[in-house]
Amino acid sequence: MGFALSWVAVKGKTRDAILGELLLRPTGRREEIPEAPLVGASSAAGWYLIVAQGDEQELLGPSVIEQLARGGEAVACSVEEHVMYSEASGWRDGQRLWLVTHAGEDGPTDVAATGALPAAYAAIRDRLMAQQQAAGGAKAEVDYLFDIPVDLAQSLVGFKHDQMHHAFEAQGFEELESTTKPPAKPKPPVPQKLDFKQKFSRWKARVKKRLALYWQDTRIFGIPLSRPKRRKTAPPPPDRE
Repeated sequence: MGFALSWVAVKGKTRDAILGELLLRPTGRREEIPEAPLVGASSAAGWYLIVAQGDEQELLGPSVIEQLARGGEAVACSVEEHVMYSEASGWRDGQRLWLVTHAGEDGPTDVAATGALPAAYAAIRDRLMAQQQAAGGAKAEVDYLFDIPVDLAQSLVGFKHDQMHHAFEAQGFEELESTTKPPAKPKPPVPQKLDFKQKFSRWKARVKKRLALYWQDTRIFGIPLSRPKRRKTAPPPPDRE
């Protein structure tokens, strides 16, 4: 089915302030790849990124992004690969500056762009449109135009949903949850993988313990259940008269 997610990156506000506006809190769990429904991450460039997948996408609507951009700037991106829809927008001080969208459900046709577009837009558009034409234009089975909004957002923030995220990998992605819900229970620890030597050592310890329990069970009140074997002794010397 493909990816279905939204993300927003905010600059000019602290992580705690952003999470407070969204009524979110960190769970303490981290992951290298953003797979949880809600995750956050910081970059060295000063962006704080929030990625929402599935039903959590509703959290990052236009009114919420407008609020997050007040007193700072924000870049937002949404993808719905099952209908080949992509969108990117830029915000500052609560105002949307630009918007780029692509709706490719009926085929790779065109991209709509409005506002004061970033300088990188023209080069990204021309590159991907050239690839689209080389692949067969609107009749091609691949949709390169889908990546125009996505690559534009990536050029500004350093994040793309289907690539490694070097700008955000230093600290990893922290799972987030709503402050209106009870804290989630911690996940059980992942069992440690043992090598052959460790497995053999544990097996030997279990066998030793079972043997000890077996010998305990063969006694009742300290009395052995089986009759102990008598030691053979030498016959007494004959009496000398």
